[in-house]
Amino acid sequence: MSPLAGLRALLRDPVLRLVAAALICTGSVGAALAPYQSLIALRLFGYTPRSYGVILVTAALVAVCSAIAAGILADQFARRRAVAVALICSMTLGPALVRLHPSPITFALAHALLMPLSAGLFGQLFALARIVTANRPPAERERIAALIRAAFSLPFVTILPLWSLAVEAGVPILDVYALALIAALAAFALILRGWPADASLPENRRSGLRFAEGLRELTHPAVLLRMAALGLTGASIGLYLTLLGPILTTFGGHPSGIVALFAGLVAGMEVPSMMIGASLVARWPKTRVIGLGALIHAGFMVSLAVLARAPHPLWLVIPAGLGAGLLLTVPLGYIQDLLGHRPGAGGALIAVNQFLTGASAALAFMLGTEIAGYPGAAVCGALFALSGAALLCLLDRGAARALP
Repeated sequence: MSPLAGLRALLRDPVLRLVAAALICTGSVGAALAPYQSLIALRLFGYTPRSYGVILVTAALVAVCSAIAAGILADQFARRRAVAVALICSMTLGPALVRLHPSPITFALAHALLMPLSAGLFGQLFALARIVTANRPPAERERIAALIRAAFSLPFVTILPLWSLAVEAGVPILDVYALALIAALAAFALILRGWPADASLPENRRSGLRFAEGLRELTHPAVLLRMAALGLTGASIGLYLTLLGPILTTFGGHPSGIVALFAGLVAGMEVPSMMIGASLVARWPKTRVIGLGALIHAGFMVSLAVLARAPHPLWLVIPAGLGAGLLLTVPLGYIQDLLGHRPGAGGALIAVNQFLTGASAALAFMLGTEIAGYPGAAVCGALFALSGAALLCLLDRGAARALP
């Protein structure tokens, strides 16, 4: 199935259009805040690195717990619309609070509690897409999933460079919260008006499990092992943006402007790579495609460490974008397949994967920098990615997965 045919299939379905539009809006919230969040915390509100670190750790824990609870409850009661409305309300209140009453306290409430509480929305949007495409051919389903994931990435290609120019032109940096609030309100309106009634979804059924039973399903050893492997595989993705600036400027000696250019070009390369990944999974097992993505991205990370001082490092955006596109898209389908009969729980596992990926990236950063500085962290991230992909292939070798 061609990307154009997949796009036509997406545009013909009002629910899939809603999912794509909502992901563009929620992606815009992330694109607006992510590059400036630490700067605002440390410079504008006077947080120390340690106190800001407490906010980040709290946010990660709140996000994963909220996403798990949202997924289990969505399956338990089959009331997916109510769950989505609650999550988008939390996402909207966060930037509204900081923009209308900027202070260290409102910043902490927004970033440690309100916005992390909405973390499950990403997975629940994918769960909704999974429900409405359940009866479609696998190739079409994979192509649509790739297009939907690309929709989330689109704001990072467009908003990041435009907002960077706006800040350089004198727009107050705190106005990123106004931009995030507008995007969140647009997502709120879309979900409130366009999310289908639960009874209208033919594949939307109650799980029949109590909350504790749903939690045990998510923590089944076969599921946890694969999630750990995926967390290791994604370490290089989580580490890439952390290391890009220091390696290219401090270690490589390039001007700071190359960092934004490099990141923008990589984001642009990720979109066609996502389409390639959707084509590959129609021919290969998902574990093999994930392994290919890990191999390409690990090669990029090692090259970044070795060739940072080269006069023209921008050619590295090709392997960076190709590997990242595969690792950002294909694991989503793999995760949802783990608990294919529980779309809400499958969506919750996406947030668990993001948490484990971040933890693996942090561990690789600490180990690598302790051994050999920033280049050592890049090599360590590459080794984590390859180890995770190898473990995943080993777990799925031969017989069908022993899943709950």
